Amino acid sequence: MLAIFIINERYAEEPVIPLGLWTSPIFTLSNIANVAVSMGMFVAIYYIPVFAQGVLGVSVTNSGTITIPLMASMILVNIIVGRLITRTGRYKGFILAGTLVMILGYVLLRTSSGTTPPKTTSGWT
Repeated sequence: MLAIFIINERYAEEPVIPLGLWTSPIFTLSNIANVAVSMGMFVAIYYIPVFAQGVLGVSVTNSGTITIPLMASMILVNIIVGRLITRTGRYKGFILAGTLVMILGYVLLRTSSGTTPPKTTSGWT
């Protein structure tokens, strides 16, 4: 699929992503970081309900409810940070802070076990 995309972009009159952008280290590294953060985010979104059902023994409804703080905070922070970036024009600090907060959340989730209360797991998301 990637090979077909590259060939298509190479010969397109107006490519979606001009291949010359990949020569920029900022563009390349930011896209690699974006893929890593997105993978981590989707792993958490999938893993937390499965962990809650399989290990903690909560119902399907409660396992979905555990992810509400994660989803609500994602929406709220995206709105707030988007406005701050628009107002200030600075974005690097927000990216670094968000990545650090996400890493902290994963470290806390790593400490989860069968005796971890569902409210604690919900609070770590």
